[in-house]
Amino acid sequence: MGVTDLAGKTHIHGLAFDRADSSSVLVATHHGLMKAALDGAVTPVSDSLDDFMGFTPHPTDATILFASGYPRGGGNLGFIRSGDAGKSWQQIAPGVDGPVDFHQLAVSPRTLTCYTVHMARSRPAATAARAGRSPATRRPS
Repeated sequence: MGVTDLAGKTHIHGLAFDRADSSSVLVATHHGLMKAALDGAVTPVSDSLDDFMGFTPHPTDATILFASGYPRGGGNLGFIRSGDAGKSWQQIAPGVDGPVDFHQLAVSPRTLTCYTVHMARSRPAATAARAGRSPATRRPS
């Protein structure tokens, strides 16, 4: 499948340069995590067909990725982490009143703190965590 075909068949929620392969871009979609090559060819990273939202890579470790979103069967993923470049994922926190799906996620390259924002009942709920550790979840004051 090519990038044009992919864009016509699914939603693209995030893009990141693949730090392990500078000739590829990671594409977080409504139907799993994909890898796009320079020639436009797209291949799945794993068998997972989860909807990856809030997708972001670790700033220095090419094998660590963070995301949120929806599992294929419904519900919410919470805050998830891959330690094998997207082949498998584990939930590291459900989020406030979770599990929730975070649409925005960022990792500080200086402190390796992960920041997520989720709008629940019209009030923002925030989660901050050290990259690679279980996060502390709190409501903002």
